[in-house]
Amino acid sequence: MSGALFAILGQSNALGVATAEACDEHPLGVRQWNQAGALAAATVPLDHAGKISGRFGFDVGFARSFADPNRLVFVPSAIDASGFSNNVWRRGDPGYEAAIARFAAARTAIGGLTERGVLFQFGEADSLADHATFQIDLDRMIDDMRSDLDDPTLPFVFGGMAQAAIAKIGNNAREIQSILRAVSARKSFAAFADSERPTVLGVIGGGDDLHFNADATRTLGERYYRAFVACVKRVPIFQ
Repeated sequence: MSGALFAILGQSNALGVATAEACDEHPLGVRQWNQAGALAAATVPLDHAGKISGRFGFDVGFARSFADPNRLVFVPSAIDASGFSNNVWRRGDPGYEAAIARFAAARTAIGGLTERGVLFQFGEADSLADHATFQIDLDRMIDDMRSDLDDPTLPFVFGGMAQAAIAKIGNNAREIQSILRAVSARKSFAAFADSERPTVLGVIGGGDDLHFNADATRTLGERYYRAFVACVKRVPIFQ
């Protein structure tokens, strides 16, 4: 058996907050490493520990963009409201260690991998906490995960926060968005899924300026896939 294995990490926009419609399904054959530690069909939402019933995440759009979804396996390990500032994603933190263990177990179960990567959507919690060492922690986390998984070229794609969220939170969020956007300049095999270009992705609204709406969630998944392809090929996504 061989497959393409992708961890989905981060906070609520990685879990998926947008309300799922009938069209929001993975292509037939997409699988996940569930919370019981077994390969199973992908569900909507994916089996994150804190999944929200009736919602969906960017994994749907990513899977629809994937050339051969029968090989695709997600490892859902996102945690709501998580960041470095509340001790979730550094080496030794519970979220980090669980993500490493789950990815390693899934990799062993699948056998040979044709593609693999980490898809990471976060930034709001650390922006709100005014986390001054975000760039140091981010770059170290990439190095640590690659080391712990014995995969020095493991690709990482980080998604941008919603423009409305940045406007609401202010300068801290703008700085963290800039750090995420520039990750490919600091780290090889790393890329940014842009939430603001070529078009701005919208939010749910009605007082919720942090979470992507359904259309934006679908598009974000497509942008994650394009960013992943650019990452492994080392070509720019947008000029």
